[in-house]
Amino acid sequence: MFFGNYKDSYICTKILNKYHEASKNDSLKLFREVYKESRHLLKKGAGYNFAGGSAFHIGNIFFKQKNTEEAEKWFEKCLKYMPEHREAKRMLKSIRNSKERICRE
Repeated sequence: MFFGNYKDSYICTKILNKYHEASKNDSLKLFREVYKESRHLLKKGAGYNFAGGSAFHIGNIFFKQKNTEEAEKWFEKCLKYMPEHREAKRMLKSIRNSKERICRE
């Protein structure tokens, strides 16, 4: 996704490169940067995939660390930007089902 304006095209390319680097390294720090930087593009009607995708990966990293409270927050953010993200929906359902089981015990 590129824009007519050079500055926005540059920002988009920079975010995309950082997103790929974060994916290779499963880097919480880089995904947080992508999320933050992509919010600039949201005002222009773009950046939803970067914001949603990075939020999903941040949630997934927290889930792997067994920090389900943080994971749940980030999966919800993912769905805010990408309402049809199947894996985020599945992970949220899993977390919430676990919470319900714990409450019933």
